Order: sequence, then C-alpha cells, then structure tokens
Amino acid sequence: MRESIEHAIQTGTVIHLIGGSDTDADALAEKIQAATDSEEMLRVACTPETTTESLPSARVPHGTLVYYNNFDELPKEVQVTAAQCIKGHFEYGLPVVVRSSEEARADLMLRNGDPRGRVRAVELNGGTTESK
Repeated sequence: MRESIEHAIQTGTVIHLIGGSDTDADALAEKIQAATDSEEMLRVACTPETTTESLPSARVPHGTLVYYNNFDELPKEVQVTAAQCIKGHFEYGLPVVVRSSEEARADLMLRNGDPRGRVRAVELNGGTTESK
C-alpha cells in the first residue's frame, strides 16, 4: 500500500481515500503532506452547508496539499464545482487528497470524469489501508 501511495504522489495522481475513520484519514493525509514536502495543507470544508463560493479557487500556492475531507457530504451541485477545482489543482501540479464514504466512492468521477485514470483509490478499513 505504501508503495502505491508513493507512486501516486510521484506521478501526480489524485489520492482518493475511501471509508475509514476521520482519524485514519487525517493521519494518512498528514503522511502524504510530509511525503510531498508540502509546506501547507489546505483543508476544504465539505459539509452539507458548503457553497460553491466557499470552495478554494483552482489556483492555490505551490507547496500546498489540498485535502477535501468528506467530499460525499457536499451538495451534488457543489460536488460538480469541487470536482472541477480538484482537476484544476491536479493540472497545476498540486498534491490532492479526497476522502469519501464507501457508499459514495463513485461521486468524484460522476461529477467530473476528466481525472479518470489519474485517481488512485485507497481503501481505509478500520485502521488498515488497502490500495485498489
């Protein structure tokens, strides 16, 4: 699993964490931040109250890891904009981590299929991590 995440980081792939606890996901996001030598982590608030206006622009400073935790909690129309932002972060060479529940694992690709093939799904299962 570690090798697959390291490979994803090196190739500039979006890392999509599936399931697991908030603690597990946050800890892995921090490890990814350290592995990418990112100076900052931009945590994007993903709640049912999040609006498109509150999402970050696609351009954030280099040296920033962008972390969309609980992407599945965003309203569907906001998910579309967030997926476009994620694509923009990716295109600007920023490391991106997205976390979703098991039930909503396909939401990111449903909202914007452009990153298809550039997303590495990593399953978090009760403290263990498996790459799929």
